[in-house]
Amino acid sequence: MLVVLAGCGRLDFADLANGAGGDGGSNSGTVDAQGGGSASAHDPITVATGTGPSGIATGDLNGDGYPDLVVSNDNSADVSVFLGKGGGPLSSELRFAAGTDPGAVAIADLDGDGHPDLIVANLGSNNVSILRGIGDGTFAAAVDYPTAAEAAAVTVVDLDEDGILDLAVAAYTGNKVSVLLGTGGGTFGTATSYTTGSSPAGVVAHDWNGDGHLDLLVTSFGTGKIDLLLGTGTGQFGAATTTAAAANPQGVAIGDLDGDGVAEVVTADFGANKISVFHGTTTGTFAAATSTAVGAGPIAVAIGDFNGDGKKDVVAANYMATTTLTLLLGDGAGGFAAPKTLTVGKNPTALVVGDFNGDGHDDIACANSAGNTMTVLFGPF
Repeated sequence: MLVVLAGCGRLDFADLANGAGGDGGSNSGTVDAQGGGSASAHDPITVATGTGPSGIATGDLNGDGYPDLVVSNDNSADVSVFLGKGGGPLSSELRFAAGTDPGAVAIADLDGDGHPDLIVANLGSNNVSILRGIGDGTFAAAVDYPTAAEAAAVTVVDLDEDGILDLAVAAYTGNKVSVLLGTGGGTFGTATSYTTGSSPAGVVAHDWNGDGHLDLLVTSFGTGKIDLLLGTGTGQFGAATTTAAAANPQGVAIGDLDGDGVAEVVTADFGANKISVFHGTTTGTFAAATSTAVGAGPIAVAIGDFNGDGKKDVVAANYMATTTLTLLLGDGAGGFAAPKTLTVGKNPTALVVGDFNGDGHDDIACANSAGNTMTVLFGPF
């Protein structure tokens, strides 16, 4: 059975007992998209999405000051848009077509008109779709740009320092990261692809060697490593250097976990049932990672302050554990307290952090692949 992983590429399994069916009996309290039923402002919300939700992002899509949510749906080849209404409730779902097998989604104002646009990485059609925002939460028809094979994850940053946003796309079976430089007006040039390890599944951008230029870091699921490609500030990158990770790293996030002003790299290690923390440096190298056990088959990670103590925490989506997230509360020095388990829908695949009910605390939104749902959990936890 072929399983599409949120922003992380594909895995082939002969059989996955938890890979199909309904929502799996989540204890998270299901309400309708308008926040109906008996839910309070802090009760979890679960809403229906398209088929096979695989990626998730947040931003203010209609300019009303409330965070909205977008989910990419692998099997229905579209995205679901939910507009925030303040206090936690969401609008009814809106759908917009994307490419084939969309695996990840990002939000950014690509054309500088003040309206956020959607960027969707499509595994099946080997491209990214750009959906230009109208400003009211709706979007124009997708325009597609080719990438290397199986676009699995995307990050949106200015890689050539011209003030125009660019794209970096992890191409899972292409074993490449494709860079598409923005040409202005929300358009992009032809992709330039750089070799990575086997099955790149996630990609993030940061300046890891302190030269003032953004670099790219890719998780290589097949080789069990992270790959660092140093940027020149021109949109070009050097050859990848590798650091060993735990088995099958997929999702990746960056944040300062130990308060030293240098960002750590956190990976979700699907084959090891762990998350790994690579402590930050400014030399372009990484020491051996520190790993912490989570649930079965972690596929995505996110960083936030989930208990309001001012210290960064980590949450992991456990795809093979069926309906759980693992919450690791940080101690401010790069370590974690004993893990906590949160309940979501079936086969969680992607995570995003935001204050979705306006109470000043970080909340978690999760796409649930086999449940065809999205769950929003309200902090503090």
